[in-house]
Amino acid sequence: MLHSFFVILVVVQLSTTILSSCKKVVKNDFLIDKSLSTKVGDITANIKVDTLNFKECYGGQNISQYYAFNDKPYKNGKSHLKEYFVENLNQENFKSFNGLIRIRFIVNCKGETGRYRIHAMNWKYEKQELKIKQKSSIITCLNSYGDFKLLSNNEFPQNYYFYIILKIEEGLIQELLP
Repeated sequence: MLHSFFVILVVVQLSTTILSSCKKVVKNDFLIDKSLSTKVGDITANIKVDTLNFKECYGGQNISQYYAFNDKPYKNGKSHLKEYFVENLNQENFKSFNGLIRIRFIVNCKGETGRYRIHAMNWKYEKQELKIKQKSSIITCLNSYGDFKLLSNNEFPQNYYFYIILKIEEGLIQELLP
């Protein structure tokens, strides 16, 4: 019994030593790394790539994910957004592209979009670099769309994160997800 007590004491002492040597704090019984964003996937402003005229409402606090609301973010449905991209995206810029392009962005409380983060991959899920004119074409298309719904919480329109994925084969948009 005395042996068990010493084993427990050593384990507790080791745990305390290891935890105190980490750059983490204990809060609500969870370890929290202070260098991480408050939410998974926060898009922080970057003056090198973001337009300066896009502003989130309410100081950008508590930006929700689109699926946290009871409504869909498309005013006229997903098929309308796909048709819009097919008609307005300069697909000539993508004629040699085959794969998926994911665009994640913020829709503010006025329905404006900004802070685009664009990632592309081929059919083997390997990262692909897009040319500046390809990214610019996507951003221009989204900036002029203007048909995202104002999603509200307690009757006040909110900022929300949204994303779309373009499935492109031989330069043609085959599908728009989600």
